[in-house]
Amino acid sequence: MRELQNTIERAVILTRDEIVEPGDLFLPHETGKLQAAAAAGAPVTTDPRNSADTIDKDLAYSPLNEFVDEMTKRHVLRALDQKHWKKQEAADMLGIDRATLYRMIKRFGLDSQTEG
Repeated sequence: MRELQNTIERAVILTRDEIVEPGDLFLPHETGKLQAAAAAGAPVTTDPRNSADTIDKDLAYSPLNEFVDEMTKRHVLRALDQKHWKKQEAADMLGIDRATLYRMIKRFGLDSQTEG
């Protein structure tokens, strides 16, 4: 989680625009996919489950703790969705233990019906 927070803080500080773009996050595996899609003329979505997507303006100007909380929630939700809510697999993917994941699920009020 510390790495995610540092990545987001760096992007907010270094971005030259009003909106943090995927390239500002310095996530090579995600950025490459999005840049390739954009270069091919494909629309780049803003699915809240994808932490590398463009960040909406309201969130970009929120206090840093709210911004980090929202990005963490999105990241956790995306991992849970990708692993079909198998919590141990999602925790492994996130690099945290299962108890930490359970605390995050409770803290953010997530369940398998959550839509971001």
